[in-house]
Formats: sequence, C-alpha cells, structure tokens
Amino acid sequence: MDLIQRCAVKEILNQVQNADDWVIFLEHLNHHFDVQASQLLAVDLEVQALSFSIHHGVNLDSHQLEQAALKQIRLEIDDDPRLKKMLSAPMNGWMHCKEHFQEDEITQTQVYQQVLKPLDLRFCSAIQVIFDHKVCVILSFLTSYDRGALSCSELKPEPYRVCRRPLFLRECPDEK
Repeated sequence: MDLIQRCAVKEILNQVQNADDWVIFLEHLNHHFDVQASQLLAVDLEVQALSFSIHHGVNLDSHQLEQAALKQIRLEIDDDPRLKKMLSAPMNGWMHCKEHFQEDEITQTQVYQQVLKPLDLRFCSAIQVIFDHKVCVILSFLTSYDRGALSCSELKPEPYRVCRRPLFLRECPDEK
C-alpha cells in the first residue's frame, strides 16, 4: 500500500466510528459510482472465514440485504471464485469479474444463486483495501445485468466529488 492509499484508509477509519457511519459511507459510494450495491468485507486469512461484512443497496430492501448477508456468511469462501481470487495474493487495482471469469463460472455458484440473483445483482468490481498475512479487507461494487459491468474509467474517483474534503489528495501529517 502506498502513502496515498495509507492516508486514505486512515482518514476513512478516523471518520467512520460505528456501523451507521459505514452504511452512510457506502451509500455515498453507491450514488457516486452509480451502482446497485456496495459491500465492505473482511476475511480472516488464518481461518479462511468472513469476519466482517457491511453493505448498502440502492432501492434494495434492508431486510432482504440482511438475509443475503447471512446466507453469504454461511457459504464456503471457495464457492465464490471472485472472492477466492481476491484472497489468493495481493492485487494492484480493481478486479472485474467480467474480465476474469466466464458467465457460467459465476452463475452456477451458490453465492450467485442464493445471494446475488435474488437481489438482481450480477457483476462485481472489487479492490483490496488491506491485504496482509492475517486479513484481507475488500471493497466491492455490485451491479445488475441491466446496468452492466463497471468500466475502469468509472472507477477512477474524482476526490472532490466523493468527499467533502480532498481525502485522497491530502498528506498524512504523521507520514511525511
């Protein structure tokens, strides 16, 4: 992780103090990037288990989202080839499922059948926020068939539009 990424992560963690703040943060990202849902999840790499997950969906019932999250937690990590790829090694940049997997590799999985399909979600673009020997934290954006997959150009945020302050352009005082 470079200096700008570390600064962004620290700034976000300083501003987000509870679950409601995470939901507000994800809601802003959903609207900015024009996606149906976003999810921040953490995987404990030592035991290969999902340890944290919070999500927000645009025009999705909150109860339905909660049920989908519970189903996802109960599924094996190996069932989702996208998640498995994200956990295999550190990655630079975004991973777009459309670029790495065939349609049937995704649609035949339990995570698609039980979690994504009922929410009318299909495409995923994800980035590792943190990856080390103990944990992987992933931010993912999910879109429907109708919306289509996100392009690389859509995922280059303009910091002043996303944040009230120029979050991604500021230097961290303790990192100079």
